[in-house]
Amino acid sequence: MLLSGIRVLDFSHYIPGPYASLRLAEMGADVIKIEPPEGDAARPAERRPAEDAVFFAHNRYKKVSQWT
Repeated sequence: MLLSGIRVLDFSHYIPGPYASLRLAEMGADVIKIEPPEGDAARPAERRPAEDAVFFAHNRYKKVSQWT
């Protein structure tokens, strides 16, 4: 893959940043999503399937970690 061997730390939130890092992951980069202890601000606080779908669609193929 084009970006295999490249590691990206993703500190972004909401839609534009996660979409950009998703594209890098789709091209083979190893993307690690870093979230604050309270989680990504875009992560749905309640069970709302439509919002869950948008959040998880933009953050697939990523490893998730939290800073402390």
